[in-house]
Amino acid sequence: MDNMEIIDTEGDVIVTCAEMVSFLVSRKALSLASSKLCAMLKPLIESESGGCLTLCLPDDDPEAFRLFFQIAHHRRLPSPDSPSANLLHSLAIIIDKYRCRDAMEPWGRIWLSQIHNRRRPQEDVWQFVQFAYVLKNTKSFFRYSRELLSLGLDESCITNLGLMPNTTLGAFKEKKQRISDDVQVAIMETHDRFAEFQCAYARSFLADHVTGLKTAGLLPSTAVFKAKSFNQIQRDAKSLRPSSYECAPHGRCRCSGLSGYKPKASLNDGLEKCWQKMGLCLPCFDGYCEEHPIVSQ
Repeated sequence: MDNMEIIDTEGDVIVTCAEMVSFLVSRKALSLASSKLCAMLKPLIESESGGCLTLCLPDDDPEAFRLFFQIAHHRRLPSPDSPSANLLHSLAIIIDKYRCRDAMEPWGRIWLSQIHNRRRPQEDVWQFVQFAYVLKNTKSFFRYSRELLSLGLDESCITNLGLMPNTTLGAFKEKKQRISDDVQVAIMETHDRFAEFQCAYARSFLADHVTGLKTAGLLPSTAVFKAKSFNQIQRDAKSLRPSSYECAPHGRCRCSGLSGYKPKASLNDGLEKCWQKMGLCLPCFDGYCEEHPIVSQ
């Protein structure tokens, strides 16, 4: 075949994928790497009459299969860099379809860890989430689900669930609401601390703080705030003017107990705590988490 790539020079199976791309591979290597391919080859082996076996997989991406075959045969990959988001998604389909997670997990873990933080569309991040889910990589699933949520979670990008369970969108929406509630608590902390005090010092300090929030578009009740992603909120919070409440004891007012309080630092600490817990826990997502057991109400 003119369009055949030789993965194993002593191969005994020809696998033909989409676009009529064929690969010469080893039956033993495939059987060890994939329980599904092993089962598919058995009837062909029983009926073989000499020569190479032929396995047609017309619906599968040849580029993804090329990587799988190279890994299954312990070949050196052409590039150690992480594949594109689309290719990772195609690999996720193959891993799920042909039950070859154990063979692909070591490389998959490396690829997921090599994806550097940079601006990228939510559609790409969604592909990373699916790949991490298929690999059952808890750390990467948390990392990329967090990134997806921090970008604002455009629900249209995950309407195609693909390899994910039907409960996926609901889990993301629930987490998004929890984060939104926590962010608002962090933003309102300074207000809640100072609202009880009626003295001119505290009222003036709080008024200046609220004005700063409004200027930065960080008042939770406004349309400007509601349109922001978490990343935008965190960025704008870091741009707030630093301030510190300084007040000597006066009269019966207890506001001097807040002397040294820094609203900007407090807000950014609160947002960092939101960021730290923003991702989805994979065991919880799959419903078998021992670290976060569900407590009956």
